[in-house]
Amino acid sequence: MEYKKFVCMVEEKLNLKLEGGMKASKYSVVKNNGMEKTGMILESDEYNIAPAIYLEEFFEQYQKGMSIDRIVNEILEFYEKVKVEEDYDVSQLSLYENVKKKVAFKLVNTEKNQQMLKEVPHIPLLDLSIVFYILVDVDEKGSATIQIRNEHIENWNVTVEQLYKDAKLNVKCLIPARLMCMQHVIEKLYDISKGAEKDLLKAKFPPENKEFMYILTNSIHQFGAAVLAYPNILEMASRIISEDFYLLPSSIHEVILVPESFGLEPERMQEMVKEINQTGVAPEEVLSDSVYYFDGEEIRIVAK
Repeated sequence: MEYKKFVCMVEEKLNLKLEGGMKASKYSVVKNNGMEKTGMILESDEYNIAPAIYLEEFFEQYQKGMSIDRIVNEILEFYEKVKVEEDYDVSQLSLYENVKKKVAFKLVNTEKNQQMLKEVPHIPLLDLSIVFYILVDVDEKGSATIQIRNEHIENWNVTVEQLYKDAKLNVKCLIPARLMCMQHVIEKLYDISKGAEKDLLKAKFPPENKEFMYILTNSIHQFGAAVLAYPNILEMASRIISEDFYLLPSSIHEVILVPESFGLEPERMQEMVKEINQTGVAPEEVLSDSVYYFDGEEIRIVAK
């Protein structure tokens, strides 16, 4: 079965099951790096916010033998976990003062997002671009965001420089940076770690033993690579690690810091980053194939 036919069948089956004025409809969007994704929006008459549930992974399960009925049930179960039972007052977007304290930013690859960058305010950073969004809500289920577009700042009469100034203040409180030892993250992943993940940025003393890798992200692990542009964060990481370091962009959500004393030749690390991006990272979550270096004062590209 073709993917488009699968999507139509899921939509039809969902609408047969939904009750209480709810309706399922197809939804397509161009995501990061120009990747188009198709999903379902389950809309309610009561609320004007509805999560988009993307179907690519469900289609893979269908191709492996999962029935349409079971897929529909799993979509409904997932919706119950992530649904938002409140309205968002869209009139808030008319005035910048209403959203000023919720402006945040993320990083995208400049070359892979040329079309999108024509439509949104942005600031260049090496081979990346800083783009802005409104963090509507964030909790254990995830986050709800609104992309800030050129027409928004025109209506607000706000410059991109002002956006960046305000966003840098906001992110420190809304989604602060986190620096963790790679070993501890791996232990947590396999449930063999004792205690919670330790944020080295909050520690009173640097770690006793130097690690070969560290993970830098934000508090919600979403768009966490943006911490590269947080004020003073790389300088703080340099003091904690006690030496200069390489930065490997593992995805749009995090970067890996490698102390210079543990680093390989930049070209070899660049080959590793490129291979992981091609085989282990979803296309829409790839940040860059480049390797960066922070010398205690500035960040630069050392291999691309």
